[in-house]
Amino acid sequence: MKKFSSFVIIGMFFLFVGGYAGSDTHTNFAAVGRNGAAYYSTDGGRSWKTSKSGTKEYINAVVPDYEGNLIAVGAKGTIIISENDGESYKRVKSPTQEQLLNLANNNKGYYVAVGAEGTIINSSDNGQTWTLNSSKLDTNYFDIATNKKGVWIAVGIRGFMARSEDDGLTWSDISGRQASKHLNAIEYNKGVFIVTGLNGTALYSDDDGDNWQETEIGKRLNFEGMGISDKDEIYSVGWNGIIYTSNDSGNTWQQVNTNNKKRLKEVASDHTGNMVAVGFQGTILHSSDSGSTWTTAKHPIIRGHLHGIAFNTKPDLAVSEVSLNKDCQVVVNIKNFGPGILPDTVWSDGLVELEIISEERKILESVNFGILDPEKNLKYPGGVVRYITSVVLMDEKTVKVLVDSKNLVKEMNNGNNVIEKNIKCEEK
Repeated sequence: MKKFSSFVIIGMFFLFVGGYAGSDTHTNFAAVGRNGAAYYSTDGGRSWKTSKSGTKEYINAVVPDYEGNLIAVGAKGTIIISENDGESYKRVKSPTQEQLLNLANNNKGYYVAVGAEGTIINSSDNGQTWTLNSSKLDTNYFDIATNKKGVWIAVGIRGFMARSEDDGLTWSDISGRQASKHLNAIEYNKGVFIVTGLNGTALYSDDDGDNWQETEIGKRLNFEGMGISDKDEIYSVGWNGIIYTSNDSGNTWQQVNTNNKKRLKEVASDHTGNMVAVGFQGTILHSSDSGSTWTTAKHPIIRGHLHGIAFNTKPDLAVSEVSLNKDCQVVVNIKNFGPGILPDTVWSDGLVELEIISEERKILESVNFGILDPEKNLKYPGGVVRYITSVVLMDEKTVKVLVDSKNLVKEMNNGNNVIEKNIKCEEK
């Protein structure tokens, strides 16, 4: 079945019976680890269920693809994809047998995965197919990050750094401009690349890696992973259960107490206040206040180590306003609140519709997304469309507008897909 969504404007005599089926906010996390271990959460990381990863290989990292899917990488070049919020995964053909340690992507569908022996692999179709990159440098990469300008930076063993300025196609060595310690994690936030690693290493660059400033947090601190909270604060986790945070893009850091001493490998946020950190011996920590306080999450018996955690990033379509213009035509404002993007099938299938229904349940107007939003303004987070319909309401009416009435678009929140309003045309 092809995916589509619809808008429905309903007069006050057309009853909306049975409520709205998809009123939940979907805050799905996925965790991966040793021997193909995989788990998922549908309540913001508070409780967890076992997934079917389809592999026994060590899975090192998992990331969302901006359209509601998850992609994970691991030992022996393993690549797996989930299209159901982490409940199960399928294998994808890999161009390498080397261990893949991490990956990153952008909202244009480009992926880069990095790993042992300088391995770099690329995908330009949201991780469906991969090619081996020829820019192989003699090192082990531990993490990678990118920004909207198409700059990618990978970090690794003994302070090694590599940079690409063409969406991961070609790479150059930019090592020697920073500490020689192992660099384990990198993130990009508010115009700054931030790096953490062993022996308290913390670096930041506001010029795409040309120059780096070093901040020493503590020589006995060893950091492994990093994530960004919904408040745009950086969190870095590591050995002995440490969690440190920075609210100034890595310039200064403060410790967060967790009462956990088990080694933490990675941390992620769902952009609504929930955060999850995972680590050794099946450790899963949860925060519901953007990382200020942490508790142990409920989960199945997990004896193995967990290495990766991700929040399944999805778009968030919302009807933001319904009104009448000076000619008494119904006007609808729609916005994608993000953080994910709408897939192109919303337009290419031609089935995404705006329906205007009369009191007699007669469709007065029906348009697809190609007409509603021909410039694809709603594709990316923050995109807005103001659509003037041909429907004229001269009398006072209560109208209901519903986007994606069949819940076929994978969204962050279905609760904001409907708006009801009494409107009246002002006589001129």
